[in-house]
Amino acid sequence: MPIIIYPHGREDPFAAILAIGDSWFWYPKNNLIASIMELKKLRPDYKTANVLGKNGALLSEYRTGRYSALWRNELKPQNFKFSLVLISGGGNDSVDYHFALKADCTGLSDPKDCFDPDKLAHIVDTLTGTQAALIADVQIAAKRALIRTPPVLLNCYDRPVPDGRGFSPIGGEKFKFGGPWIKPAFDRAKIDADVGFRTRVIAVYIDALNEGMQNLASRSTGVYVPSQLGTLRIAPETYRQDWDNELHPTASGFTKLVRGPWLTQLAALGFTTP
Repeated sequence: MPIIIYPHGREDPFAAILAIGDSWFWYPKNNLIASIMELKKLRPDYKTANVLGKNGALLSEYRTGRYSALWRNELKPQNFKFSLVLISGGGNDSVDYHFALKADCTGLSDPKDCFDPDKLAHIVDTLTGTQAALIADVQIAAKRALIRTPPVLLNCYDRPVPDGRGFSPIGGEKFKFGGPWIKPAFDRAKIDADVGFRTRVIAVYIDALNEGMQNLASRSTGVYVPSQLGTLRIAPETYRQDWDNELHPTASGFTKLVRGPWLTQLAALGFTTP
């Protein structure tokens, strides 16, 4: 079932924000949605959100899979009264696609050479195509509900550090409950084990995905992609302050993203106070 996030215990059956996403909207230690709701500058009228999805959700499941019934329900004219729509997805799909890596990257020194260019283009096209369909769903729903089409903000990830760390609710590798997500694919592809090199490799993939998503952005259609690239640290001596594991930011990392590029975008759209 979807969850409703209410500010300060105030119950309101008409959420201002519709969000559907993966762990970047659901991560238990903190996430983008929780951080957005904590923004002091966010206007009070927008501090309610109906959030669909789940940790581990696939973008491919939003329209035709396990979350599609919930998504369609929110799009019904009697329910669609939202002022803003947020979408996050593609990370878990990318894991399933093994990041479009070549089968054997032994001896490769250029990060770009580790990818099959045709597979990479296909994956980016597939993921952005699904997002384009979700955006079209929103636009059609707004017309049917006779309301102004709400802005759609797409989450694209920052560049992580594939160091093999997974999720642990109490910290430490001994009590790992999920992941790692990137290291297995890199090991399978026989990519040089140096973490610095692997960080440059995954950056190629994230940059390609970001470029594809930015192609969906258009002020005329109200679609925006907050530019998060380079917000979180990846230097060996500091990256653990921003990255909880190789796929998710720390609590302060999520806050940094929201107080940075997300706040800038929300302010530009008028969702914040001066």
